[in-house]
Amino acid sequence: MSGKENIEEKLREIVMRLNEGRGLPPVCPASDLFEEGYVDSFGFFELLSEVETAFGVKFDEKDLTKENFSRIAAIAKSVEGMRP
Repeated sequence: MSGKENIEEKLREIVMRLNEGRGLPPVCPASDLFEEGYVDSFGFFELLSEVETAFGVKFDEKDLTKENFSRIAAIAKSVEGMRP
């Protein structure tokens, strides 16, 4: 498994844990997290905190866009770009 695939797998685990008990289907890298109900405006900050903690990264305010956080693949790409 590549580094990006490992990141995506960990992100899927985080998203599903944050949605435990809600009856949502497993999330895939192409799922729109906002449109499909995995993340809302309140859940966004919880997701952000979990991602920063899990990967030891810190997102700049300019990077906190819906485009960067709407899909697992987009988040993984951002995280991968921040890691040494």
